[in-house]
Amino acid sequence: MGGIAGCDDVEIQDTFIFSLSSLVIEAAISGNGIALAQRAMVVDDISAGRLIVPCEIELKLSSAYYLAWDNTVFDKPGTRNFHRWILGAARRPLGCSLEMVAV
Repeated sequence: MGGIAGCDDVEIQDTFIFSLSSLVIEAAISGNGIALAQRAMVVDDISAGRLIVPCEIELKLSSAYYLAWDNTVFDKPGTRNFHRWILGAARRPLGCSLEMVAV
């Protein structure tokens, strides 16, 4: 096996630059090439067969994402429900434990 991801003599014909991850994912779903994306953002599309994972090479992020908020945020209506929802959503696709997604 040679080349990147076992591909030799790959010629890139056209390239696009997208400012939003959702646009590159939609382009790949529409058949306009391949996309590098966070698995959490495409897990539903992979499960539904709209996208495939052509190789199992994963790039590790150099740093994590963090939720940050002002001390008074939970005084606002709906913020506690949003907080629970986003933490639950973050745990599901990645199989995170409670320790990995600290509350």
